[in-house]
Amino acid sequence: MGRAQRRVMVFQDATVDNVKSIVKRLLSSASMSELTQPGDRYLFLGLAYTELNFVASVVVLR
Repeated sequence: MGRAQRRVMVFQDATVDNVKSIVKRLLSSASMSELTQPGDRYLFLGLAYTELNFVASVVVLR
């Protein structure tokens, strides 16, 4: 099976706080996955639509 060099997750929620909470949950899920390997790279991009604000986070798992 091939592996992606980067994983991109794009999503939306009402507020910046909600978007940050989603990033934490997605990162936790990715970290606990048996398929995750050290060095895996993630880009999370969330839109807080009531605030018209984007939140971006780049993470390299160790």
